[in-house]
Amino acid sequence: LHKVQKTASRRLEQLKQAASAAGIFVEPLNEAPWFPALEGFSHQGAAGITEPYTGMLLGEVLPKLGEVGSVLLLDGVNDPQNLGAVIRSAAAAGAAVVLPKHGTAPVNCTVHKASAGATYRASVVLGENLSQTVDRLKEHDFWVVSLDPREGESIFSFDFPRRTAFIVGSEERGVRKKLREKSDFGLTIPMQEGVESLNLGVSTALALYFFRAHWERNA
Repeated sequence: LHKVQKTASRRLEQLKQAASAAGIFVEPLNEAPWFPALEGFSHQGAAGITEPYTGMLLGEVLPKLGEVGSVLLLDGVNDPQNLGAVIRSAAAAGAAVVLPKHGTAPVNCTVHKASAGATYRASVVLGENLSQTVDRLKEHDFWVVSLDPREGESIFSFDFPRRTAFIVGSEERGVRKKLREKSDFGLTIPMQEGVESLNLGVSTALALYFFRAHWERNA
């Protein structure tokens, strides 16, 4: 326990030094006037106030996507822990993320924490109409793939287009019919008999990294 406490203390001190070096005002957490508002939250000894999270615009993101690139469209991901995990996977794989106007969890403190800060490193587009986004992505030479736990072409043998947009739905409902119909391909991750589906964050990470591995091999 003593070792754990020393490690935590060292990390907090490193965080404090980094914040001070960046010109961020630092004060003891229990002395902050807003400290009572943290009751019930797991803050691990550090918290801060930031400006409202606005994300990016699709028009800002599209020019940054290279000749080989991936975009992740999230259709109805309501759990903030899942949303944070998915954004973290997307950031690690170099994919942009598009969130709809309605039917998804807000990007709040739980999402930021679950993403391990990846919300501030990934290209996250907020407030889009996903159907219109699909049309716009196709205009920029993207092929659209819907992930489905039950049917579709196997991810093991799929020949990923150079520019691929993945649509991922909630674990309960999957991708909506309208978006599936607008997709160019359906893709599934084969699983052993008796296993119905994978966690949303895991399946998303697999899809993004199969895409990346495909083009790393064929570069």
